[in-house]
Amino acid sequence: MTESGENEASLHFASGIEEAYHILKNPDNLRKERVRELYERWSLDYDKDVQKVNFYPYIKAGIVIAEHCHDKNVSILDCGAGTGLVGEQLRSLGYTNIVGLDISQNCLNVAEKKGVYKKLICDEVGDQRMPFDDDEFDVLVCSGCIAPAHISPTCFPEWVRIIKPGGRVVIVMRRCYIELLKGEEEYFSQTLKEMFDTSVRDLEESKKWEVVTREVFAGFLEGGGHEKSDGIVLVFKIL
Repeated sequence: MTESGENEASLHFASGIEEAYHILKNPDNLRKERVRELYERWSLDYDKDVQKVNFYPYIKAGIVIAEHCHDKNVSILDCGAGTGLVGEQLRSLGYTNIVGLDISQNCLNVAEKKGVYKKLICDEVGDQRMPFDDDEFDVLVCSGCIAPAHISPTCFPEWVRIIKPGGRVVIVMRRCYIELLKGEEEYFSQTLKEMFDTSVRDLEESKKWEVVTREVFAGFLEGGGHEKSDGIVLVFKIL
């Protein structure tokens, strides 16, 4: 075992939230399965725990999709679906054609019980080919998952491949991961910022997508003894 692995193994966390914060602050040299293992263990308590810190990007995701997609029959991929919080929000807004994908089968088991997804798939999201056809979906939403040691922007070309021309990619993420903000410096990742900026720019320059919305919003998370933090919404139109 590596020194890094030994140090990780010796750590103990009071909750899934505390362990997630540790990973977000220390993303380098993690074992590939580390994040999956966290969410497999955390799945049954996840919904309850995130409510304690007023973690609300999934609500923002639903609001943004409703602003851009008035047709309730659009096909939506919830990328990083987890326990189905985004799916629940979308269903409450009248959307019914939703597929969920996540790295954690245990989280998807929780999501399945909510009855809001047409299909659920356990798979990793990266630069490898996703298990979908070209132009399969009208919308892709990724809420709270573009983050250090989580979903990487290297997946953006695959997202473009599976979304129909004229469709939307909706990203809701914590602002401090890609912007150096006072009081949240420990969460900033220069690596993630560079990958994000490069991936977005490459697809813009190659005329694969264009930004139609970029909005900073308050209330990504707040309370529960944790810091207040802003989020960013980005909406891309597939060209």
